[in-house]
Amino acid sequence: MFQRTTEDALRRVGVRVHWVEDWYYSHHVGTAGGSVHCVTNVQRNLSGTTPWWHQA
Repeated sequence: MFQRTTEDALRRVGVRVHWVEDWYYSHHVGTAGGSVHCVTNVQRNLSGTTPWWHQA
């Protein structure tokens, strides 16, 4: 239900979601016992935007 709701909401604003199962990595390998929020990552295509430091 969470995945479907999230995908539907983000699709309406042009965001495509790809889910990755990272329980083992985020809890044992990469964070020495951390949680999934410690390794959450996002990829964005910003090629059509102006960097904030160039904006008026």
